[in-house]
Amino acid sequence: MNFIKKSNATYLLMLNAILWGSSYVLNKLLLQSLPLFTVLFLFSLGGFLSTAILFRDSIKAINKQTIIRSLPVSGFSIVSNTFCMLSLQRNDSSITAFVVQTSVIITPLLMALYEKRKPEGKMITNAMIALAGIFFITVRFEDFQFNFNILFSLCNALFFSLYLTGQKVISDTVEPKQFTIVHYFFNSLVFLGPTLAEYGIKGYSGVSLSVVPLIIAGLFFAVFTVIIQTGAIVYVKPEKAALLYTLEPVTALVAAALIAGERPDGIKTLIGCGLILLSMVVSVVSPKTVKPRGKQEEIEGKMLQKQVF
Repeated sequence: MNFIKKSNATYLLMLNAILWGSSYVLNKLLLQSLPLFTVLFLFSLGGFLSTAILFRDSIKAINKQTIIRSLPVSGFSIVSNTFCMLSLQRNDSSITAFVVQTSVIITPLLMALYEKRKPEGKMITNAMIALAGIFFITVRFEDFQFNFNILFSLCNALFFSLYLTGQKVISDTVEPKQFTIVHYFFNSLVFLGPTLAEYGIKGYSGVSLSVVPLIIAGLFFAVFTVIIQTGAIVYVKPEKAALLYTLEPVTALVAAALIAGERPDGIKTLIGCGLILLSMVVSVVSPKTVKPRGKQEEIEGKMLQKQVF
């Protein structure tokens, strides 16, 4: 990771946001050719093999306590990833991306509950703005019917927030590289069973050569973004990094229109996405001058470790 420096860290995080936003469209295209758990297993296995090679020096240091602390947190990610794929099967990739970003609001609320303190008024306000955005996206005003498929996206956001919260809870006792290796290995084991069942029960013949480029691109996105994330977050304040990541749903919206031909469902959907984006920006922008990063800010920076398959 010698290519990551203080002078280019901000630009690399912007690139990360673009890649992550595009990955929603990529995963939706993969789901048109491959069963759900096969996609999750291939990305998990590829992530494990890649990180085991890149971080091989960290493997020997993994002990029983690291595994015990990492598995529950990885469990939240497994559930989150599953709901993400279920959402992509039923919703536009851009809608999934915007709703998932409500984790920026949910995570501080969960941390407040964990630390047994009252949520700040700003948190509650941002949550209300985000909920208003979700209302615009999910409710059809003509007959006030609710799009229940959005519940998959909301569950994705909730369990992703639990995943981020869990990462912060164990951040003092588990080294990030070791966690990443254990995380990918555990994900691969869990998704192996359902993948074999998909091919045994549903009779899928195998992976078509036509989707191999998409799988390779997905693995590149997953591994390369983790490498950037791990190295660049050292040089960028968490508040700034979170603001940069608001590019992610915007990129998903543009990529979905250009690549998948998805179009927003009317002006109300655009208003809903705009409200969610507003809640994200407000949540990470502080009117006060940001102080130099201390130990607490370093820990908060680890919360920005993104969801990877």
